[in-house]
Amino acid sequence: RSARDQQSEYSLRLRLRRADGSYAWVLIGAIPSYGPPDRTFLGYLGSLTEISTSGSEPLTAYGTLARFVPPPMNATTPPGSTLELVADHLLMAHGLIEQDHAHEMLPVLQQALAAAGMLLARQMASPDPEGRLH
Repeated sequence: RSARDQQSEYSLRLRLRRADGSYAWVLIGAIPSYGPPDRTFLGYLGSLTEISTSGSEPLTAYGTLARFVPPPMNATTPPGSTLELVADHLLMAHGLIEQDHAHEMLPVLQQALAAAGMLLARQMASPDPEGRLH
């Protein structure tokens, strides 16, 4: 709720319960999306990726506000369309810019992310003739 109220980026790692009762660890992250008129807050553009629990250290839940760390790509959850893949790469670029402090690039990238978000919303609102939506 705090991220929404502040219209802030966020990253989370948490455990979700599936419908069959089993659990999955996931990384969730998003950045706010703005559009016309007057940079109106539209919602969030982000990702949810299942992560494996392999390794000797147990996973723990965490959350960060005002910082988006894109999750690594996972072969078990591929993008459903080329547009989703483009949005994933834009989100990764956003995370890299944050790490490198090249903040002068953020306005252009945020415009591209807003356009991708609007196109994805439009795509989701129209029927998928090939049945590929997930």
